[in-house]
Amino acid sequence: MELDTRDYEKNLLPPADLAGEVERLQESLRAELDRNLRTLADFKNYRRRLERDNGKAAEEGKRVIIFSCWILWDDMENAMKWAGDEESPSLKECGISIRNSSSCWKRKG
Repeated sequence: MELDTRDYEKNLLPPADLAGEVERLQESLRAELDRNLRTLADFKNYRRRLERDNGKAAEEGKRVIIFSCWILWDDMENAMKWAGDEESPSLKECGISIRNSSSCWKRKG
């Protein structure tokens, strides 16, 4: 398919209505700028939402771990109480573990 030379030259010539063409291009530029600003705002919102969700997930993970450790610590403490005054090495180690974890809980809040 060949291009007609007149059509090609017509595209090279400035439009008859320059003011209208400038207005059309300015409107196109404004629309593109608006789309870019909206996209930027969407990414900012996405980043904030992601940070918030990750923070919630981290807090929930900490809560689960702390709760599990707390149950273990409570069980060890109950075992020590049940054993009474027995002097076995495993009970001594259990007592040391309880004291260490207790001081850790106090430091961490």
